[in-house]
Formats: sequence, structure tokens, C-alpha cells
Amino acid sequence: MQPRPLSRSSFSTQDSLDQLLAWMLHGTLYTAPLDFLIWHQRYALRFMALSPHVRSDAPTPYPGFTANLGEDVEAENGKSAETNRGNEDHVHSIDIRWPELGSLFGVVSLEAIDSGQPSLADYLHCEREELARIAEQLSTPQETTTISIDAAQTTPPPSPLVETGMRQPFRQECEEVWKHFIASTTAKMPLSDRHRQETRALLNRTTHPAVFSVVAHQCQREIINYILPRFIRGGARNIGSFSRWWRRLVGATTMLISLGAVFWMVFSVPDRWPRLMAAPIFWVGLAVFMQGNKVQLHASNSNSNGNDNSSSNGNVKS
Repeated sequence: MQPRPLSRSSFSTQDSLDQLLAWMLHGTLYTAPLDFLIWHQRYALRFMALSPHVRSDAPTPYPGFTANLGEDVEAENGKSAETNRGNEDHVHSIDIRWPELGSLFGVVSLEAIDSGQPSLADYLHCEREELARIAEQLSTPQETTTISIDAAQTTPPPSPLVETGMRQPFRQECEEVWKHFIASTTAKMPLSDRHRQETRALLNRTTHPAVFSVVAHQCQREIINYILPRFIRGGARNIGSFSRWWRRLVGATTMLISLGAVFWMVFSVPDRWPRLMAAPIFWVGLAVFMQGNKVQLHASNSNSNGNDNSSSNGNVKS
């Protein structure tokens, strides 16, 4: 599922900037992927801030999944970069950074599987094996011990495989995100039916942030591979219908805004993805400013050539 291509005819009128903005916000997969990535980043931070016994109620959804908090960060980053290189269609790792803390708080790494992205059958097979193991433990007779009433009240109950009740604090939020972003066809998310089925199967089992790794990976691909390049190209060729001084004013203003955003990012800690999306603003402004007189000169030359041709044709006819 890809956004419709930009046509030059849609940028030929005076209100082409409004058309470009409407194309970005309504005609492309822009708003929903960016909102989802921001939510997923903050959700992972809130999830990892929970106490260990609450996090244990949300088991890791993938076989071979490991979570490292503050340990082996450099090794995991190198492993993630090495694993992701050349694998655009498969999700092998998750790299979650929290710039709100000013440093790398943790990295959640998904070990690569030789056969590529695990399928839904792999998840269900892993779940069946875990259910069989729990059933075997329950059928094995255990020694009876005397436990005081106070100790029984303070001891948390065992973590179930499927979360239920009050022991899943983010279940309602995850369900709302599923309905708004993933299950909805109007959200314009770059997801296939297979991605939705895998995410739904994992979400039925746990609310771990890694459940949404497939969705986050597809959103990152869509923003980096499609939306940012088309936004820059569309903004650069959008300036042909404006006058020379107007183009210079718009270009200089855009560059000043982008430079102000850079200084603001130095002294504050914005989210990761808005910081990435702010970069093309400078390049579009620079393209508008550097365009200068080129479009105007080309237009005047073409008009003069057209007038010369028309006058010559008139002389020939006469």
C-alpha cells in the first residue's frame, strides 16, 4: 500500500502550497504512522518503568526475545544494525530510545531468526508449547507446605499466560490503539492483512511493547522511504508558480524557522520522530531560496520565445 504519486499538474496553480499540505496530511500515509511511532516510544518507556512483577504479567511475545536495560547497550546496538542491514521486509530487532531522559535508557532487542520474520504459526506453536508446559507443571504433584495468612495475602498471585483483569494496566490503551491505528482502514497505515493478523495474535496474549514491533517497522519504512523524499521533491518543485521575491521571502523564513528549531532541540529534549521530521524543513527552504531567479528567467525566456515564434508565424502568414 503506497501513497499515490505526485503529478506536476497538481502543483501548477497559485495555491500549490495548500495542495502539498493537503496531500501530506490527507492523501498520504503521514499523520497516522508518525503518531503511532510517538505513542509506541512513550508506551515502551512507561511499560519498562513498571515494577518487575507487573511486567512479568506481560510475557515476551517472540521466541528468543531478550530485554536489556542499561546493560550491553553498545553490543545490542551493533547487533541490531548488523541484523537490520539489507532486511527491509523482515523485522529482526527493535531499537527503542527515550530522548526524554537525555540518554539511552534501554534497548529491546529481538534475536534474528534464520528463516526470516517468524510467521503466525510460529507464535501459535510457541504458545501451545508453553501451555503444554504449564499443564505438565500443574499435573505434577507438589509438596504441601503451610503458609501463613499474612504471607498469602502479601504474595502476588502467579502470572497467567493470558492477561486478565486488573493485572494488565495497559490493556485498554492497547485495545484503543489497535482500533484507532491498526484495525481501522481510515488511518492509512502501511499494513497488510498478515501484519494485522500477527499483531492481533500477539496482542491477545500480552501487552508487551514488542507486540507492535511489526507495525512500528512498517511505519518507519513508510516515513523514511516514501514520505520524506516525496515531501522534499514536492516542496522543491512547488515554487514555480510564485514570484521571485515571494520565493526568496518564503525560503529565508523557512530557513530561519528551521535554525530556530535546531537551537530549540539543543536546549530541549523533543521526541525522536518529530526531530527527524524537522530536518526536511531546512532543505525545502534552502531549495526555495536557492531557486532564486531560475524559474522566473526560464519563464521569461519561454514567453519571449513564444512571442518571437508567434510574431514570425504572423509575418509568414501575412
